[in-house]
Order: sequence, then C-alpha cells, then structure tokens
Amino acid sequence: MKLSIVIPLYNKEFSIARAIHSVLAQTHKEFELIVVNDGSTDNSLEEARKINDHRIKIVNQKNKGVSAARNRGVEKATSDFVCLLDADDEWKPGFLKAMASLISNEPEASMYTCRFLTVCEQGSAFLGRTIFDKNFSGEIENFFYAYTKSRSLINSSSVCLNKKYLKQMGGFPETVNVGEDIFVWLQMASLAPVMHTSEVLSIIHRDSENRTVSRVSPSIPYHINYFFNIDGRGDSELVLKYPDLRKFILHNALFHAVGILMQGDRSLVRTISREVWRYSFFYSIAIFFTSFAPLGFIKKLRAVRNRPVKTLKVV
Repeated sequence: MKLSIVIPLYNKEFSIARAIHSVLAQTHKEFELIVVNDGSTDNSLEEARKINDHRIKIVNQKNKGVSAARNRGVEKATSDFVCLLDADDEWKPGFLKAMASLISNEPEASMYTCRFLTVCEQGSAFLGRTIFDKNFSGEIENFFYAYTKSRSLINSSSVCLNKKYLKQMGGFPETVNVGEDIFVWLQMASLAPVMHTSEVLSIIHRDSENRTVSRVSPSIPYHINYFFNIDGRGDSELVLKYPDLRKFILHNALFHAVGILMQGDRSLVRTISREVWRYSFFYSIAIFFTSFAPLGFIKKLRAVRNRPVKTLKVV
C-alpha cells in the first residue's frame, strides 16, 4: 500500500532534517514524501534539499500559511491516504506500518491516528491521558467523547487522512492561524468513522523554533468560532446534532481561554465567556472567572497539567 506524506515547511531549518529522516527510517517503505516549502526565509529549503531520496518531492510556493501548504501537498499526493507531519516533529519507525494496518482494516474511515509523545520546552517528555488501553487498535466508537477525554488522541503529526473525505469537507481552511487543524478533525469525524492505535508512534516537539504560538496574536480559535457561529460565518448545526461535539467545544474553549490569558488578553477571555453562554452556563462562568485569575496561579495549573513522566525517553 502506497501512502503519501505531506510536510508543510516554513522556517524550520534546525528541525526539518530530523522530520525527513524519521520518514525515511520507516519500516513501511512504499510512500512518497511531499515537502511544501511555504516561502521560508531561512535555510529550511536548503536543508531539505540536502537529503537525497527519489521518494522526496519538494514543492515551492509563496507564503500562504500552513493550511494552504497542506492543501497544496494533498493536491500533489498520488495516494488516497495522506499522512501529515509537521516539520518540527518526527515519527517512530513503525508509524506508516501502523497506519497501513488501520487502513486495511477499514478503508472507508475518515482518519487514522496514533497516540503521541510530547517533548516540552525544557526537554522533558510526557504522554497525555487516554481512555484507551495500551493495546487498543480499531474504530473509535464515539470520537467526540474520546477527543474530550483523551489528550493524546490526534495531532497534526499523528494522523493519516482519507483524501476523499478531506475534499468533501473542503480541506484545511486557509488564512486561519489557530484551530484550523482541530476544525478538520471534527468535520472529518462527522463524515465517517475514525480508526486509532494506542501505540505511541509520533513525537511532538514544543521546543522547536518558530512555533505558531510565538508568532500569532491571541484570537478565538477557528473551530470554536465556526461551530458556535460566533462571527455569523460558521455553522452551529453539528453541535446541535452531536451533544458530545458541543461538550468538546466547551471543554476546549476553557482550555484555550487559559492559553489566551497566558498571552495577557483578559478581555478576549471574557468575550469567549459571553459567547459560550448560549451553550453552557457552567462553562461560561468558569471562563469568566478564569479571566480574573493571577497568572502565577494559571502557570502552576498548567505545570501540573503538563507534568512530565520521568520514566519516558525520546528514542
């Protein structure tokens, strides 16, 4: 089974080689790797070109954002199944083999995912919680519920997409900086089943250069804006149809409110509180009071939430 891989690349000269080499080290060898250089201004393109392999294709475009780069890569993909990998992350050698196995078990699923390990800025590593046991491999019965309860369920470097459904829902929303990936996961899951393995096969690096969180001003994430139709350009039909989707958005709104508070925008946190009111009094009040919390207290809460598991090693 041939799989396509898309790596969007923008100013990641110190990490792109690691990402590419993790693909070339896969035990599943039948793949194509499409690196979409999204107008990098550093030496990212040169670093990518140093690696010679006939399966690597480099596509150049003017800077349009990560969503445009992913969409361009998907357009170029020759496989019906497209695996995503961010330029600052990496895969363990069995990632593609696991994705191929999940696809073989259910070729009509919308997405195929694995559990991932997160490396913090300080170099420590942790696994997010999951509701699945360590040997789980199969269809997720209720994706929205599982996504709410499992922090390491899906990520833009731990997913393989069924191109048919991605095209059906319109691809990644372009000109959007925050929440565009979560929007896609939620839309895709509403169209067809999602397959998952609890095997840890992806490594997410928060310590890499040029991270989005350091470049983007605080804003209401796209998926929250869209599904709660905050600006009048979204669609709240799905949250009315799927109660567990609504619960996920509410839970995620609180999570992002804390992140926005860390960026210093208390006014925007209160705006989220007002918008959430239509869907949940409890979450609205929780977000409102969060806007008054001291930053020191919020930092301690985040430290507890991101507490590393000392026995984990990045290998």
